[in-house]
Formats: sequence, structure tokens, C-alpha cells
Amino acid sequence: MNLAIIYIGLAQSLFSAFLFLFKRPLRTADIILFVWMLAIASIFIGKLFNISLGGAEWEMILILWAIAFTFPPFVLLYPKYITSSQKHFRRTDVLHFIPFLIVIMLIVLLRNKEIIQILIPSFNVQPIKMVAFLMGYVYVLMTWIYGVIGIRIVIHFKKHVKDVYSYKSNQINLTWLILIIISFIIIVNVRILMSALYDLRITHLQLTESIRNSAMLIFVYILSIWGYWQKQLISFDDGIEPTNPTSIVVSYDEASKMPVSSKYQKSGLKSEVANDYLIILVQCMTENELWKDSELSVSKLSSQTNIPKHYITQVLNEYLGKNFYTFTNEYRVEYAKKLIESPRYQAWSFVAIAFECGFNSKTTFNIFFKKHVGLTPSEYRQSLIK
Repeated sequence: MNLAIIYIGLAQSLFSAFLFLFKRPLRTADIILFVWMLAIASIFIGKLFNISLGGAEWEMILILWAIAFTFPPFVLLYPKYITSSQKHFRRTDVLHFIPFLIVIMLIVLLRNKEIIQILIPSFNVQPIKMVAFLMGYVYVLMTWIYGVIGIRIVIHFKKHVKDVYSYKSNQINLTWLILIIISFIIIVNVRILMSALYDLRITHLQLTESIRNSAMLIFVYILSIWGYWQKQLISFDDGIEPTNPTSIVVSYDEASKMPVSSKYQKSGLKSEVANDYLIILVQCMTENELWKDSELSVSKLSSQTNIPKHYITQVLNEYLGKNFYTFTNEYRVEYAKKLIESPRYQAWSFVAIAFECGFNSKTTFNIFFKKHVGLTPSEYRQSLIK
């Protein structure tokens, strides 16, 4: 049973690795997943070698530990690059893999018995166990630190997702990624727990290895499925973060007189230019009906207007008091009201109207319509009859 799990895990991780490699367009985040899957495949290969060698060879165990030390950095780097417009891997991020290099150096050191005899005259198997236990503690600590940082990156993105997208979907809310990171932390702790139980002779080796490998296999499947379907997300350029949207709405004449918040003081956008940008945005949305695109984003609007993405976010936040999500969906709702009021569309379902207006789901349409109008679409239709 355990051997079958290892073979399935190896096959799935290699298959997923090449799926990520041939994904188009290929992004840095996809390459990270590709390398991660190869690392997992290496773990399964190492386990096969260990079984063929007849048991727990300490050198192979340390090698598997070394490979496992690459996992926590992946948990941080994938969220970092999937939510970033960074096109190339930063050299400084290689520093996250220093623990992996340290473990490799330890393996090389422990292979040289002459050096060991100098450092530890009474060399026996105990130093090996001590190193293994120490690596276990360090690994758990790294898992929690990198996991928490990775979750914070995702939460930070989720807080501002409405400033760059006009719609909702699983591909942009990254809830799955938070679950992946949490499951990774749980799996690591389960594996450590099973090792502790085995050392205490509470469980036998076969059960311990089966649970460890099954947990890893489940993780591979989850990461493979969601990672393949995940697309590159839009980031905030130049380190300028959007402000929290307010309920203040101003006219275009008032817009140029509004003070710029502290978050945008370094943006370099002058009030006159911002007011011009605002007029361009409104005209483009009104005349070209870009809001009918169910996947409209700040990036698409930027390409249509030649206005930098971060300036669009700033202008909407500062001069309209709205995020991009609200700005776009208000146009959709106003058009939906016209369709509901028109006798020509009386036979249309609300789902058809929602899609015609650019909403990507009936639920999103109903929620935003209720929020903007104060009535549900059906209630609004009923009010017209009265």
C-alpha cells in the first residue's frame, strides 16, 4: 500500500511539474510551482531508494530533509509572485534557500569520517540523530514563519482586490491559496507527530510512512489542480497602495480641489492631470461601454486609456471616493435598471440581464444591485408595476 502511494505521488508530481512548465503564458509563479513539484517528486524518489536500500539509511534521510527545507520558501514565494507584476525571479529571494544549502553542507560534512573524528572524537550514530532532531525543530519553525508570512501576503492582496478587479471569482480571491498554506502547515505537523509517535514506539514504521506519504499525495493533488487553473494577478505598481474607499462622491469640478491623501503624496500626480484622467475614464466607460466586459480589470482599462494602473486607482479613490469594483459595477447596475424598465426586455430573466450588463454571476448581480439601488432586481421590477 505504502509503495503504491509513493509511485502515485511520484507520477502525479512529475505530471503536474510539466503541466506548469508548459503553461502559457509562463509566469515566474508557474516556474516556482514547477520547481516545487520537482522537489516533491525528488522526495518520493528518495523514499523509493530508501526502500530499495532496505530501511532507514541516515544519509538518504538527511537528503530528504534537505529537499524538504525548500518547501517553506515555496509557501512564501508563490503568493509573492502570483500577486506581483515582477517578471523575473529576484536574486535576493535565493537567500530563502540558505537552510537547504546548510543541510547539504552538513551531509557532506557527515560523510567525511576523518573530519567527524576531529570534531566529535567519540563519533557514533548519536550525532546523526541529534542533527536530524535539530533539523526537525528548525523545519517546523520555518514552516510556521513562512506560512504566516505567505498568508499575510494573500490577505493583503484580498483587502485591495476590489481596486483592480470589477468582478469576483475563485481565481482572484486566492482563498484556495490560504487553504493550501494552512493544509501545508497541518501536514508538516502531522508528519512530525507521526515521527514522534514512531520514536516512542506507539506506531509502527509502515503506518507512519503510509500516513506521511498519503498526506503528501493529497497536498500534491490540491496544489496541482488549483495551481494550474490560477492565473497571474494584477499588482499595485511602484509600491503605491490604494486607500480604503469612502462614501464621498464629488463632481468633476470639485475633484481638482480635493486634497491628496498621505498615501498618494509621493505619486507625483498633479490635481489638474488627475482631473483630466477622471474625465477620460468616465468618457471611455460611457462611450465604449467597457463595463460590459465581465472580466474588466484596471489593467484592461489602463491599456484602453493609456493611463497607468496605479493612477487609475488613485483617481478613483481620491476624486470619486470609490474603488474600481464599485466604479464599474455602478455602470452595470444603471444599465440593468434600464433593461428592467424597458418593455422590450420584460421576458428576459435576471440571469440574462446580469450577463448582458457584464456581471459574471447572478449572485454578484443581486448583491450589488441591492446595495446600490436598495431593492433586489425582482423588487425593483415590482415597484415599476405599482
